[in-house]
Amino acid sequence: MIFDVVTNFYFLSVFVAWIVSCLIKMLIHFFYSGSFSFFAGFRNGGMPSSHSALMGSITFALFLEQGLSPVFFLAFVLATLILRDAVTVRREVGVLGDSVNVLLKKQKINSLKVVYGHTFFQVLVGLFIGVISTGFFFLVLLI
Repeated sequence: MIFDVVTNFYFLSVFVAWIVSCLIKMLIHFFYSGSFSFFAGFRNGGMPSSHSALMGSITFALFLEQGLSPVFFLAFVLATLILRDAVTVRREVGVLGDSVNVLLKKQKINSLKVVYGHTFFQVLVGLFIGVISTGFFFLVLLI
């Protein structure tokens, strides 16, 4: 049972895309701060977008396995919503959080932790990682 999961094309594609995106976040954190943080790879926001890597991976895997099937289109719509949300809604929430903190500071109240969404480039890099991961496992396992 476990062997079937860890050798599954979909599982490997998505899991490796997620791990690679988290490792890249850790390396970027180390490069800029000079200190290693395991948790830096799992924080919201930052380069690259792990949500984009996951959604890009599973959507591309479904396309490679099933073509233009209803399941692929469902994944495509969900991926589009998640990627758009990462760039627009989550970024705006971060901007709003900054405004709230200005008001809190005037009232001498502790500020909120503000987390921004992703830039368009961070989402594209995550998407690229997901597609590359899936393409690799497609070539290795299925061809």
